[in-house]
Amino acid sequence: MRTEGECLRLLRRRDLPAETLLEILGDRGARKFHAVRRALAAHPRTPRGDALSLVATLFWRDLAWLSADVRVHPAIRRAADLDLLRRLPDMAVAERVDLARVVGRGALLSLRLDPDARVLAAVLENRFVIEADVIQVAASALGSREDCLALIAGHPAGGFARPSGAPFCAIPSCRFPSPCPS
Repeated sequence: MRTEGECLRLLRRRDLPAETLLEILGDRGARKFHAVRRALAAHPRTPRGDALSLVATLFWRDLAWLSADVRVHPAIRRAADLDLLRRLPDMAVAERVDLARVVGRGALLSLRLDPDARVLAAVLENRFVIEADVIQVAASALGSREDCLALIAGHPAGGFARPSGAPFCAIPSCRFPSPCPS
């Protein structure tokens, strides 16, 4: 039986032999550690079925980490996103705010339409947000809310489509918080 530290040290190696990986997978004592399960799910040589079964055992922060890590296999990232989306309705606002800051594109697509302005502010901080996400928010029902539009327009990185501001002005349902340039 290996310790948590030994397992994590081994799992940092991308060239880990398959035999060692299978030993760690088969060691129930090692799999009781959360960090080991997350590292196993993220390891490129973990058999896909085993990695997918580990995803369901992780906390939401670990799922967000998997979702945002581009080195993780896309099927594992997608499974993490789907599990996050399943858990999203039961999450508190503070958890959704934390999640919106760090999650990958899959779950970000749902979080961008969260009715709470604090979650929208956190989405704008996410490294994976793109201009199309912001335009989608402005064009949606949230776009009719002055606080959401002001948040987007006033965000330092939220000048996605500025300095002209034209994409927001071009959306008929948007009431842009400041005068639109002509």
